[in-house]
Amino acid sequence: TSEFAAHGRDLQGAVLSVQRAAPAMRIYWREYTPVSYAKGVGPKSLRWVQNATNKRIHQANEAMRGLWAGTPVRVVDVFEPSLGHLEDYDDPVHHSKVCVGHVSQWLRDVCGSPCNSTGYIGAKNYASLIP
Repeated sequence: TSEFAAHGRDLQGAVLSVQRAAPAMRIYWREYTPVSYAKGVGPKSLRWVQNATNKRIHQANEAMRGLWAGTPVRVVDVFEPSLGHLEDYDDPVHHSKVCVGHVSQWLRDVCGSPCNSTGYIGAKNYASLIP
């Protein structure tokens, strides 16, 4: 919508003014993550809500990618990698176990190569979350 575009331009202007003030600073935009009803939270009829919501989240992420295109802002893709791990969510929106993959992906960009990580939280192996 035009309202979103106006807010997007305001956000872009604010972030780029910070970048101009501190040109050596790296600025990251972490994508919005999908929602999940995979753990049986609520009735199965909520699956359509999950699908519809995730479609809108994906559209919002695409809009943000467009907003940051051609700027020094780096976008961290967490939407697509999270889709394969919806069953690991704590509830429909919280993903304490999946965030290991998100942080590892960000660290890979900072380090310039894969960082060493066991990929474990508790007893479950989350190495598969690290692309």
